[in-house]
Amino acid sequence: MKQELIVLKILLPSLFILIGHTLHAQTDLRAKQKRNIISLVAKETITPIEINHGDAVHYTNKAGEKLTIELLSTSANVIYTNKYKIPPDESGNDRGNMFRARLLYEFTCDLKINGLPMTMRRYVGSQESFYEPYVMNGVRIWFDGVSAINEENGGFLNTARTENGIPKKHARFVFHDMTQRICPGEIHPWFIDGEEKDESFIYRDNFIDIGRCYNGDDCFLGAYLGGEAHGALDVVMEKNTLMYAPFDMDTQEGIRAAGSKKWSDGSVWRINTGHVIEKFVPDNVPLKAGTVYGRGAKRAVGFHPHAHFGFAIFENEILYDIDTWIIFWQLFEDNKKRDGVLRAMMNPLHHSKTGELIQFQGKRDQEKRHPSKMEYFWTFGDGGSSVGPAPEHVYTKAGIYPVTLTIDNGVELASFTQHITIEGSDATQPSIALSCPDEPAFRKRPLDAMDVYSRPVKFVPHSLEFWARPSRPKPNTKEIQIQNGGDDALSNVTFGVDYKNHEHSWLKIQHTGNLNNQTLEIGVDGQGLPAGQYEAVVSVFSEGALNSPQDFRVVLNVPDYPAKTKGITVDDKDEAFYCTPYFWVGHRYHGWGWPLLKDAEGYNHFYLINGERAKEGEFVRFNPDLQEGIYDLYLYEKTPFASGPPADNEPARFQARVVSAEGDTTFWMEPERTKGLYPRPHEGPDGWYYFEPQPSRSLGTFKFEEGKDGFVEIMAGGSKGQVIADAIHFLRKDDF
Repeated sequence: MKQELIVLKILLPSLFILIGHTLHAQTDLRAKQKRNIISLVAKETITPIEINHGDAVHYTNKAGEKLTIELLSTSANVIYTNKYKIPPDESGNDRGNMFRARLLYEFTCDLKINGLPMTMRRYVGSQESFYEPYVMNGVRIWFDGVSAINEENGGFLNTARTENGIPKKHARFVFHDMTQRICPGEIHPWFIDGEEKDESFIYRDNFIDIGRCYNGDDCFLGAYLGGEAHGALDVVMEKNTLMYAPFDMDTQEGIRAAGSKKWSDGSVWRINTGHVIEKFVPDNVPLKAGTVYGRGAKRAVGFHPHAHFGFAIFENEILYDIDTWIIFWQLFEDNKKRDGVLRAMMNPLHHSKTGELIQFQGKRDQEKRHPSKMEYFWTFGDGGSSVGPAPEHVYTKAGIYPVTLTIDNGVELASFTQHITIEGSDATQPSIALSCPDEPAFRKRPLDAMDVYSRPVKFVPHSLEFWARPSRPKPNTKEIQIQNGGDDALSNVTFGVDYKNHEHSWLKIQHTGNLNNQTLEIGVDGQGLPAGQYEAVVSVFSEGALNSPQDFRVVLNVPDYPAKTKGITVDDKDEAFYCTPYFWVGHRYHGWGWPLLKDAEGYNHFYLINGERAKEGEFVRFNPDLQEGIYDLYLYEKTPFASGPPADNEPARFQARVVSAEGDTTFWMEPERTKGLYPRPHEGPDGWYYFEPQPSRSLGTFKFEEGKDGFVEIMAGGSKGQVIADAIHFLRKDDF
């Protein structure tokens, strides 16, 4: 009965239907709401602001340029939960806060930025909780929260806790100029694990694993026990961990060491640390940054020793609860700068117009470890790309575009994305762009995507990669499509090749078509080449077209080791794995196997989900380096399709795609639903049909050529239910 009341409490105020365990809450513009325009000017510290639908912010950066942001609507949506499936006798109270309840969600806002539409998106309760902020025309924007997550506003989290972090208005943002730090002076480590003062992996790797949060979900606004908005960042650590002042504090008091700092611009920062058991400094005295003030992770820590880090800003007589991650972000940025870690950067961008030639400038910090090589690769968000530190580009249509710089020092990659606003009429000239729809490196970055902090860069954009061995020196060709992003017709293209490290003529390019229907067939020939990696940059010219030439990169790998065989399993941590970014997310909930991992579900204790969002174009790819042969393909046997507690997810229906030596095949999968009498009728997207029997986790048997020309995909488009992307077995029949 209790659980029914919980669901009823959520359903009635919000007037929406709960289907399965997906819960959606969205609020739109309110006609009677008074429009409010707020003017902000860049200062030495970050600037928080809360606004309602219809409100606008005019933010002036250090250079005196204004960025205008109008809030249109906000929404929140459950991605994954078992909250509504816990038996009532296991519920801790009527709000559904229970030990085994977990919830992962997203929130969004629709905006007009300089009059142009854009959606911002955040995930809470997954690794994406630790994110790089949006950077818009030189202004960093932290999308900090929305009130739509609150039960009182039709959402799914309650406000039982004080300082719970839920905005008082529809949305909260934090602004600062991208050329500035969040505050003057260095940020010091807030804690160091253990009694021996050894630095923890958090500072060595500049990375917070969501699994290290209390219960795996108590990041800022995380769903504490599946029901409460958590207004701080809780990090699991050893008992008696030493706590330090992260910056100079004017004063502090109490066992929580609640401290404050008033900056010269008038902003007051307040921090507190929960679960401190022993305080070393007296109340009401200032502390210098880096001063140890107590031991933590021992007092009232619940299921796991941890510390609670809270952050608020008092400004213009308003107290804003702010995501503590922002402080850790600056700490990690300071660490990287100090240690000479490779970092990509670019100059601030400016609001511009269609048809204008825009100069971009890439740069980097002094990077210590591998300074001998540095290559710069750009994508401009409209299909255009370039190579070099200071390219030029023309936009042909109005809009907001993510500009990404990726740098390569020969050992590792780093990237940085900044958005630019473009106004004006469509260009009347032709404009050249390149496309390769089946290559992830050519996929346009989604406008709402943010980068997960410290997640490695997967590849250089606009790159084609080939694998060849003496046994198969000519892998399959790939096709580049020549696109016209402007008006009129393209002239026939020409191209030039710049071989970067070897003069061997291993690259073969064939041009076909004319005008706006042109392609380049790209092939390689590794016959007689020594083992190694070969690289070339191809420049494609179209006379009279804007943005000519366009560059793309070709890499030929000639391995000195054989292709894999016998029991290959591809998982999300492997190089052979790719998923479309900022869509597929995963959890690391404690009590579901984490942090001990002994009972954690999925291959290597982790899997990704689509959040029951059947969005076209989103996919997961498994692309191993195979020996030639016939392979049986299986979904991993412990992937929790249609499992019971704790996941409680319903069986999903989704499309799988296999590209093999036999062609390109797409078919429907229904793990755990294919048992029973056959044939039987089933309703598909094109009507009723008879579903033939197959093992529930078998994708079938396929022939593959040697190398990496074949792959398997799981697709979100058209799916029903919670699609789980975990791992796939490639079992060559000759090996068993």
